Amino acid sequence: IKDPAWHEREGIDLTRLVHETLEDMRSVISGPVFVQSFAASALRRLQAELGSDWPRVQLLDGEGVAALAGDTEAIAAIADYAVGVGLPYTELIEVDGGALRPRPIAAALAGQGLRVHPYTLRRDVAMPDGADYFGVLRFLIRELGVDAIFCDFPDDAIRVRDGSAA
Repeated sequence: IKDPAWHEREGIDLTRLVHETLEDMRSVISGPVFVQSFAASALRRLQAELGSDWPRVQLLDGEGVAALAGDTEAIAAIADYAVGVGLPYTELIEVDGGALRPRPIAAALAGQGLRVHPYTLRRDVAMPDGADYFGVLRFLIRELGVDAIFCDFPDDAIRVRDGSAA
């Protein structure tokens, strides 16, 4: 749900529209659906006011992740209304001389039972500190065991998941 406050100012209840559309299409949806938003208020509203049972994912930018650092209560609060967190993949990894290590936020989110959905990997954009694109994908998928991944080249992520990537 992209920028619900802006939509509300324009007279559009985007949160309700997303909820109603999902409910109308429930019988034909064949795969997993996650409702994602940077606005915690929209996700909370889906749960409390609209009674939605669609899994919700709280999206965070780098500042949002930094605000959670070491704050288990804040992470637990997210777990009250969301099943997962989407965050920049760079917030999950440290790169040191090409070696990849998990940042503490990865364990903190998993420790609260939250699914982890890093975003957005692109093979045509330089990786941090010269890391290898496929190496980062492998680390996130195989070492960290992320639950989903935003990748602008989904065939790459599928190949890594299935063990057929370079």
